[in-house]
Amino acid sequence: SFKIGFSTAAAATVAHATKPLLSDLVERSWVRTSNFQRFDLHEVIAQFCTQKSVDYQLRESARDSHADYFISMVKQAAHCFWNGDQCDALKLIEADIENIIIAWQYLVERRLIGKFEPCIDMLYQFYIIRSPFSEGYKLFKDTLEMSQDLDPDDPIIGMLSNRLGSFAHKLHKYDFAYDMFSNAFNIFTHTEKVFELGLSHLGLGQ
Repeated sequence: SFKIGFSTAAAATVAHATKPLLSDLVERSWVRTSNFQRFDLHEVIAQFCTQKSVDYQLRESARDSHADYFISMVKQAAHCFWNGDQCDALKLIEADIENIIIAWQYLVERRLIGKFEPCIDMLYQFYIIRSPFSEGYKLFKDTLEMSQDLDPDDPIIGMLSNRLGSFAHKLHKYDFAYDMFSNAFNIFTHTEKVFELGLSHLGLGQ
């Protein structure tokens, strides 16, 4: 399940791999590392491991563990970010952004909405500050499209719409941005989510 490598902490939590085991795998050339802080698998080895996890019916539990770990990482980053340590928070996200996206998409596919909701704003902040607006736009648009079976007035739809509207505006997709902010505004008008309603107002220029 890992992409662009993984840390010792991720290996221990997701795969129950200890440091001695990782060292042994490095010696056998099954795992590669340059500093024993981050590791990666050769593509052939990764495919072999994936097939074995399917054969032994471990694939789903492995993906669950992977998602739980990286969603927890985003929550940790959010805590740092809102407590004044923005630089470290963004570095934490950047180092594992591909793993985080895999975890996010898996939870969306499984309709485990409650798990990824706390990550919405932190990933938005990451893409807005680091400026890959098109990547943020794609992730949030894909997520919104995959969430169409939710109640259209679900606050998560509103949160996604607010942030997708922001990305669309940055990319000069003004009509689409207006539609997204309008959707969010309609959702939050009769709720107590004042912050989200404020974002809608700002997006609509009200």
